[in-house]
Amino acid sequence: MKQTSGPSVHQEVVREQPTFNKWLVAVCGVFSFGLSYGLPVSMTAMFIDWQDTFEESRANIAVINGVTIGLLMGAAIVPGYLMSRFGPRLTMMLGVVIASLGLFLQLFSYSVDYMVATIGVMGGLGFSMTNLPVIPRMTSTFTKYQSIVIAALTIGTALANASLPYLYRYLIHVYSWRGACVVISVITLNLLVFGMVLTSTVTSRGQPPLVFRAEDEETLEQLTHLEVLDGHQEESSPFQSIVTQVICNDTDTHEK
Repeated sequence: MKQTSGPSVHQEVVREQPTFNKWLVAVCGVFSFGLSYGLPVSMTAMFIDWQDTFEESRANIAVINGVTIGLLMGAAIVPGYLMSRFGPRLTMMLGVVIASLGLFLQLFSYSVDYMVATIGVMGGLGFSMTNLPVIPRMTSTFTKYQSIVIAALTIGTALANASLPYLYRYLIHVYSWRGACVVISVITLNLLVFGMVLTSTVTSRGQPPLVFRAEDEETLEQLTHLEVLDGHQEESSPFQSIVTQVICNDTDTHEK
């Protein structure tokens, strides 16, 4: 006896986020992206203080920031793997904690090698894990204005890089460079809040994502002409809900 079943198409549809939620995600994304670049890059404002404290050459002091920026730009394979394994939220949260801890440990710094291990390795890797999830999250939220979103992220980063050195110098003047690193560590922890909002999957009115399952191609085609509004369906074109995943499973013919 032969039993044949056609292709099974699973269509997952998530309600479109309200405009306010989208712009809230945008603001959090700009702050997260700008600070995750601006905070490590602006460490150059402390070079003279580090040089006076450790009595090292400028080349040795420059290694600290060189390792930080190198890992920020070049360690993307690590957060990329973590994102694919554990998701963007956990990756971002872990990165914020690592970067903040690396900055806080400057309270006990005693050598350039120590700073390379803490600010350089921990800070660079942590900020890389904080930075990488921002772009895919922003572009998936704003499907129509992705170029504007990328431009906003770039502008936010430029403004952070231009303004944060003045904050660093003020903090150094008030608390010394070690105290300034502790304050910056606390500022970095605020990225936890931005990251939670940025990677939030909560939809309108706190409702979970809707899942439609179509057993054939005809039903799937009909789904693309529906708009999901507060739990009921209405005819609408174009389809305004966000399609997050389409998985097609072809069931083979079984003989009994």
